[in-house]
Amino acid sequence: MLIFFPATQAWAEKVLVVQSYSSCFGWDAGYLRGLFSVLGPEKELRTFEMDTKRIPPELFAEKAAEALRMVEEYAPDLVVLGDDNANRLLAPTLVPRGIPLVYLGLNANPREYGLYGHAHVAGIMERPLLLQSLHVAKSILPTSVRRVLFLFDGSVTSSLIAEDVFRRGHSMELAGIRADMVLASTEEDWMHAVRGAAENGYDVVFIGLYQRLKDAGGNSADGDAVLAKTMRELRVPAMGLWDFSIGAGKAAAGLVHVGEHQGRAAGELALRFLAGERSVQIPVTAESGVFMFSRSEALRQGFVIPEAMVADAIVVE
Repeated sequence: MLIFFPATQAWAEKVLVVQSYSSCFGWDAGYLRGLFSVLGPEKELRTFEMDTKRIPPELFAEKAAEALRMVEEYAPDLVVLGDDNANRLLAPTLVPRGIPLVYLGLNANPREYGLYGHAHVAGIMERPLLLQSLHVAKSILPTSVRRVLFLFDGSVTSSLIAEDVFRRGHSMELAGIRADMVLASTEEDWMHAVRGAAENGYDVVFIGLYQRLKDAGGNSADGDAVLAKTMRELRVPAMGLWDFSIGAGKAAAGLVHVGEHQGRAAGELALRFLAGERSVQIPVTAESGVFMFSRSEALRQGFVIPEAMVADAIVVE
């Protein structure tokens, strides 16, 4: 799918944004808002959706070829690559061409995709703040936190996070807490972990990525429906790692990366490149995160948010 945001000036510089996923996902919608708030309407933006959360992996190469054709046809002044799949599949071809390139939402080391050491390349990392999230959990749960579950789908991004934090295992001690990680390929596996959380002694479940889950027919599960079902059946408190998983009927709170913030940061880098600057120091890592909570869910799930944390938080109902 291609989305076009026309500029107000006919001579405006052109920016192509290649999304690993789709604008129907909260993360993509957020970073596109951020990018447009910085670049538009003075710049002309087009987006290309690779939709790799929903299409089978055997079609990834075909989508990458379509994206490269778009680069050839549109001849952008700058390319933005969103998330790992777009960078993994396109950066090895685009970087040698010398087109200014900004990446965002990256979980892997930029060196793995050939993004490091180039004057015309810079970007924003997105690694979820697992260790920091445990400290937050201990601050807002009135009971002791001894064991937690990080629950993710089986996507490329989830696997990268698992390798980065848990190496090749599934359990480790973090901040004095036993932390387990489950990568679920199917909705059935995901819900099995959800239903067994209380029995297995977890004090809190961290909701990770869930958009790549498959349903019983092998098709892409409806992520919003999976999250809603999760919250109906989960018997322990839930925290989120991304802004799109927190809110009424969702996880109660979390230290998150916000898509819109990443988009703005990437937009600022893009402006520097479009102004002729090179050798922007990389990688720029958005590691501090933002505390976010839902008033209704915090109350329902038994979280107690200190006033000092409320002041700087993103608060939703």
